[in-house]
Parts: sequence; C-alpha cells; structure tokens
Amino acid sequence: MPVQSVSDTAQDILRPYRGTKDAELITFKGKGHDYGLFVAESKNVIERALAAGCSVQSLFVEAHWATHERALMERVAAQYPDVPQVIATHEEFRQVTGYETTRGALACFARPAPLDPAALLKDAHRVAILEDITNYTNIGAIFRSAAALNIDAVLLTPSCHDPLFRRASRVSMGTVFQVPWARIGRKSDWAEDGCALLHGRGFKTAALALVDDSLSLEDPALKECNRLALVLGTEGDGLRQSTIATCDYTVKIPMREGVDSLNVAAASAVAFWELRVRERWAFDQQRSAYASLLAPLRRGRLLLRCDSCRASSLSFGLLFGIARHLVLSCCGNAPGFGRIDDNRWLDAPKSALLDGSNR
Repeated sequence: MPVQSVSDTAQDILRPYRGTKDAELITFKGKGHDYGLFVAESKNVIERALAAGCSVQSLFVEAHWATHERALMERVAAQYPDVPQVIATHEEFRQVTGYETTRGALACFARPAPLDPAALLKDAHRVAILEDITNYTNIGAIFRSAAALNIDAVLLTPSCHDPLFRRASRVSMGTVFQVPWARIGRKSDWAEDGCALLHGRGFKTAALALVDDSLSLEDPALKECNRLALVLGTEGDGLRQSTIATCDYTVKIPMREGVDSLNVAAASAVAFWELRVRERWAFDQQRSAYASLLAPLRRGRLLLRCDSCRASSLSFGLLFGIARHLVLSCCGNAPGFGRIDDNRWLDAPKSALLDGSNR
C-alpha cells in the first residue's frame, strides 16, 4: 500500500493514535489482533517489535521525521505491502495524537498472545519478578537491564503495569520484545501460588527488601543458586510482607551510611549483575569473542595475538580446525604459525598486518 497523507484526522485508520490511552488499546480486538493493540514509538522500538514477530497494523509518521525513518518505512513496505503508512503535517499529527513532540515514527501492532510462565521457567536460571510496579520508566529500565545482563525472563504480578505501554517500551529501547515475559499469580496474593510454581521448577526466591535480618547481595549462598528468582517491589511501599515471608531469602544491597535505598530500576541492575550465572556469562563472552574472530576468516585471514603462551591448546585446536589461514602470533613455532615479536607487532601498520606483508 503506497504512503498516504492524512485525508481526515478522524479517519478510521488513525483511531489507535487518536489520543487513545494504552489501556484502551487492549480492548481494540478483532480479526488479526485477538488480544488488542499497542503503539510503539521510535525506530529502535518498532524495529525490535518487528524482529520479535509482532504483527504491524499501520505506521504513522510526522512529515519532519520521514527522511530519518525512510529505511524503516521501506522495510515495512517490502515486508508488509498491505500495511498502510500515513504521513502527517505537524498540526495534523498534534490533532490526532495530542502530542507536540515524539521520538520518531509511531506504529500500531497487534498484541502477541500471552505467554505461559511455566513454559518460560523451563530452561531459565535467572528470572526477575516485578511486584505491583506502576512506573513505566522503571519498568522499561528494568527490562533494559534484564536484556543486557542475561535475565532469562521477567514475570509480572497482576497489578504490575504493562511493558508494552508506549513509555515503558520506549524507555526499554525495545528490549521488552527481547526478554520474554508473562503474568504470574492471582491478583489477591500472587506469591501464594506464584512462589509455589517457582519452587516446583527448582527456583529459590529472593526478595529485595530493606529488612534488618536480610542477607547481603554478596552472600555466596545466593551466587551458588542454580535457579534464582529476584523479586522487586514498587517504589515507596516496596514488597508486601506476605511476599517477603513466602520467599526463601530476603536480600539487601550494601550501601554507604546515610543512604537507605536505590531506585528499583537501579537496584535491579546491581542485583542482575551481582547474581548473574558466572559460567554462562563467561561462555557468552567467549562465544562473542569467537564470533569476532570468525569474521576476518570469512575475509581470508585471521590475526591472533597470544600473550605469554597462555591460550589453551583447545582454543588453538578449535581455531585451526575451523580456518585454513595463517595465524600471525607473537608465540608458537608449529607449522602454519606466523611469528612476530612484540616490537614489530606494536610498530607494524595495521594495513600491513592485514595484507600479510609482515609474514
């Protein structure tokens, strides 16, 4: 469908953008959007929603963003030729949305089907539980930290606000579409059956709370947990007493005297990092390193510097088993090795190394 201009700010295609609240969009159900709609704002968020397989319904772009969003618009047109794209003047855009400024294009998507929390827990080792958090900025920031720090899933209590609401997804930079999430528990007291589900899947539960008889976040017992769920509470009130009582551990982040707490989003990032699964983190970093090494192999040459001969024989074996290229190294004299001393390595121009003239 070709890009079109606004013929009437009241036209039906613009209804999801017409000052409609996020909660109302959930009620917009119909063919192709059985679970309602959501609106995503900005190129990053829209692209991550598309990458996650969300079904786009329309694109709405203010004219002065059109050049900036051209690649996105062309992608949508190529993948979804029947999806309408509407460009509006600033005044038309303001009349429809009620906003003076945005962070780029808006896109309307069909909400995906809700996920089963039990299914998310099957292969997970670290999960976060958000209890009754209603600040969209905090929700978005927590998801962003979860994506960066290897949290396998986020579980939301019934009263926690929705990660797909526009501000939350924008603050998350679209990571709400990368980290799987689901609702857990009943509205009256999620922990009663929610913690039972977690315990049944082999998880220990850790409530982050300002309680005197709590463990330090640095306690080895926490790091040794194979499966651990971190429970985070809302600003101000924190976690319910019934939740704290139900969890296996109560945990506090050590802080300097005179500072009693961190914002929940900041606390989540500290906890995610401190309690990450070390072995998997190391494996992911190693996998990334190997990926970066494989890129030059595809171009025909790999340069490897090995300081102090400390690289394992397994690592060398893997590299040489994959590649039939000269490895230029500061050590090693087996056939197939190039050798360069430290001074030549430091002084040689990168271009010379890359074209092999320092063999």
